[in-house]
This record gives sequence, structure tokens and C-alpha cells, in this order.
Amino acid sequence: MTTSFVPENFERVMGCTPADLLSWLPRVLPTATLTLDADNANSTALLTDGALKLRW
Repeated sequence: MTTSFVPENFERVMGCTPADLLSWLPRVLPTATLTLDADNANSTALLTDGALKLRW
């Protein structure tokens, strides 16, 4: 995966807590409009070029 090619779906195993992940998202996606839903374990980042949906 490169910045010019991102597959439509992929999985990644991460060693962090949900709280860690939620605290990092606004910092790593500063230009995105974020919708965070910790209760249902998902987040959506709306970007000018598309969207990123995360589930954990």
C-alpha cells in the first residue's frame, strides 16, 4: 500500500486501546471531518478526496 494506491478494503492489527486510537485520529487527520462513535466501535473521516471508515 502506498499513498498513491490504497485498496478499498484492508485490515491491520494494531496494539493500542480504543481510547488511544480515538485520541490519535484528530492529530493524524487534521483536515478531515471526523465522526467518532466509540460506543459502536467505528469512525468516519471525510476528506476532500474521499472517506476513510474505521471499525474496531
